[in-house]
This record gives sequence, C-alpha cells and structure tokens, in this order.
Amino acid sequence: VRRISSKIAAGMSQYKYFIIFLFSSFYYILCIGNGFGTLYINRIYCIDYIPLVEYTVISQLFVYYHINNQLICGERTMKVLLINGSPKGKGSNTYKLSTAFIEGMTSAAGESVSVEELQVNRLDLKPCLGCFSCWNKTPGECVIKDDMKEVIEKLLWADITVWSFPLYYFNVPGGLKTLIDRQLPMVLPFMVSDAESGSHPGRYDMSGKRNILISTCGFYTAKGNYGSVIEMFNHLLGEKKYETIFCGQGELFRVPELSGRCGEYLESVKKAGQEYLSGGISQETRKALDTMLFPRETFEAMADASWGVEKETGKKMDESLIFTKQMAALYKKASYKGKEIVLEMNYTDIDKCYQVVLGEKGANGLERKST
Repeated sequence: VRRISSKIAAGMSQYKYFIIFLFSSFYYILCIGNGFGTLYINRIYCIDYIPLVEYTVISQLFVYYHINNQLICGERTMKVLLINGSPKGKGSNTYKLSTAFIEGMTSAAGESVSVEELQVNRLDLKPCLGCFSCWNKTPGECVIKDDMKEVIEKLLWADITVWSFPLYYFNVPGGLKTLIDRQLPMVLPFMVSDAESGSHPGRYDMSGKRNILISTCGFYTAKGNYGSVIEMFNHLLGEKKYETIFCGQGELFRVPELSGRCGEYLESVKKAGQEYLSGGISQETRKALDTMLFPRETFEAMADASWGVEKETGKKMDESLIFTKQMAALYKKASYKGKEIVLEMNYTDIDKCYQVVLGEKGANGLERKST
C-alpha cells in the first residue's frame, strides 16, 4: 500500500474508514514480518508517523485512528511547530511575537495543543550540495548526515508550522534559508505541468497542514519590504496558502521604556493566535496588527539616535544624549499650544544636563547646557 488517496477517502463512510485502518494495520504487520515492502499511510488516517522517505520501510508507526478530527483514544491534539530562524535565538524580537501568537492558540485550545520548537541557530545544518542524490540515488533521503533529518520529521509531524524570523536584507536569515534549501528531499524530481513558472510535486501529502509567517523588520513599516519573502514562500507553501504577521519597528520590542505600546501590540498578536484556530484572523485584529507602533517620524528619530553617532558629523554621542534624543522623539507635535516649552533634563549622577525645545515642528533644537 503506497498511499491511500485522501480524495477517495473523502467520499467514504466512517465504517469504510475503519476497514481501511484495519487493512493498513494488517498489511503493516505482514510487511515487517516478511522483511520487505513499504507502507505509507496518508496523514488523514495516521495522525503520528515518522516516514522519512517514502521508499523506506517504516520503523515506527503510531496508529491513532482519525474520524472527524477525533481520535479513538480521545480528543485530537493539535501539533504546533515553531521554527525560530533568528541567529539571536530566543533573544530575538520576532520570537516575542511568535510566542505571543502560540500563547493565544494554547489559551484557546488548552491541553489539546502540543508545541515543539526548533532553534535554527542551534542546529547543525550544512548547505545543500545540489547533488540531487535525494531524487535519484537515495530517494527522499539526503546524503548529508546532520540535523536536517530531525527537521523533516518535525515538519511532517506538525499540523501548524510557525515560521519565525527577522527580515535580513529583505529576506530570511542565512540559517533559515539553508533549512529551506535542504527541504529538497520532501519533493519529487518530476515537473508539474500546470504550474505557471514550473514546480515539483510533493513527496508527502501536506495539504492538511497550515503555516503562518511571523516576522519583524527594522523599517518604520513592513509594507514594500517583504516582496522576496512572499515570492519564496509562494513557491514553498503555495500562493495564499499561509497567513502572515509582518511588523515594522521590530527593534522597539527590546526597549523597556516602550513596553506599554509594544505590550498592546503583543496582545493583538496573542488575540490573532486565538482567532487563528477558530477559522482565521478577524479584520479588526488584522487592522491592529497593521497599525504602526509609532508614527514614521517618531520611529526614525529614535532609530537614528540609537546608533550613538551624530547624523551630521559622525561624532560619537554620550549614552545620556542618546537616551535624551530618543525620549524627545516621542513628543507629539499635536500637543503644541502656541508656545515653545523648554524641557531640561539633568542627570545628576553623571553631571550632565540637556535642554529639549518642544515646538510647533517637533522636538528640535536639542542642545547641551553646561553645568
């Protein structure tokens, strides 16, 4: 039995599902007992399985029978895989969003959600050799012996995969790109004739799986910066077959003084996770996710100051001046009442004092006052 077609199964009654289940179990025992054959059960019938390659005898099979999203042994567990592609690992700004999203899913579904993580920066992943051995010599199996075998197992295991990554030069970080390149064993070498720009069929049935991309970038907005990311995942997952949460101003999530506004955004991400399990992210939540953390002018002023050098001269700034500039950037011009206000900030512990002029055009005229 190579594969049980999900399309044929869709028209079968529940009793026929059970007959197929019994037959498949019997055939599995027969094949293993005689030391030959390959059994591949579509994931619709077998919720947990570990077939790394379709042409290899399965060494481990968990026969949980699936009817109407229920298991014989109880409620079905939704399996979520978080792939953290940031070189910073759990210190990533994007990771904060991704964990908030998963927290939303688990709060909505309770114990029926099982979560596993892959930290790409800790994996031993070597670049693809382009040898195509996984297509013609060892079908479905890469000749490179590293952690990619575990990655493929997890991708087959998961019902929902969360791709978490920061934007690096308008695409994914290098380590995550390597992981994507190494998924070649998961497809067959033949061409798909009806694909607009060319494609290869999958080795496994991934049609029931869901994917979401969560990413932050360092620009004031995510719009216009994720074109190459979207094109790549359109080829990998299929156009409009995945959800996205792209957030600009990502570096602000590491600033404790801005935790109020950033916390509001994380709550929206958490709500998105709750809604995602029940059918999809609502328009109201999507609007909150697409709202910038701060206006462009405010963010870019804070971002420029964060580098610690004067924009005009390139001269290095004192840390107290960096902080003062960033706080001045939060001034709202709409609060101007017709008179300029001078705000004096005196750092007594380091004997430094600055004045910020809050005027009609913003917080301009920042100057140091001698003490």
